[in-house]
Amino acid sequence: MDKDGLSRKLFNLAKDHAATRNKRFGDSAGDQIRYMAQRAADEIMAKPDAERPDAMRAADQAFERLVDEMISQADQIPQYTTTNPGVIGEETLTRALSIICPLFPIC
Repeated sequence: MDKDGLSRKLFNLAKDHAATRNKRFGDSAGDQIRYMAQRAADEIMAKPDAERPDAMRAADQAFERLVDEMISQADQIPQYTTTNPGVIGEETLTRALSIICPLFPIC
């Protein structure tokens, strides 16, 4: 898999993981997560070939954890789910990152 393919895979994994929980990314959060996936792909592809499979598995788990934490944060922000039904956005992303970081390869 090349770097662009890995980046798409990671973003789509996060997007699909959110969808299984009846959530979607807000536009800004989606853009930021797409950028994180690109950076993650850069980091993974810079590793020696023998280390990439483990790094890819760690990345899959990290992006799923990010989405889970965003959803958790949406539930904790007063009125967030009422004013943003079905959306996890920039505010939830910021809060999630403050909890999970540092976490390879996201932050």
